Amino acid sequence: MERELAALSLDDEEDEIVKVQRQVELVVNENEF
Repeated sequence: MERELAALSLDDEEDEIVKVQRQVELVVNENEF
């Protein structure tokens, strides 16, 4: 059970990181134009 919760929280953290990276890429792309 604890392992499953840890895996879920890790997935959530990775999802947040991916979202932030995408936002940063969008901002960088906009600044290039």
